Amino acid sequence: MIIFGNKTKHSRAKPDKVLKKACPLCKGNLRLYDVKKWFTLYFIPVFPYSTVDNFYGCDECKEMYATRIEQLIKMKKKQVATVRNHKK
Repeated sequence: MIIFGNKTKHSRAKPDKVLKKACPLCKGNLRLYDVKKWFTLYFIPVFPYSTVDNFYGCDECKEMYATRIEQLIKMKKKQVATVRNHKK
């Protein structure tokens, strides 16, 4: 009897993408992770066969964020830069 199936696991994305000091909670680094489906044989993951999703995870507080946080951080930096330019 052969037992096979699938399992979802997350791992660091390649290439390793880091947003430095970007965590809204603790200002830690955010790393990009991939969520992949793995083919399993006797409950042991053998090989990944599809990427399901991506997310950012904080190294310090372990909080997880959707990938759109990258866009939100960029927008916030632009707003701060605009405010600084207007004050000069």
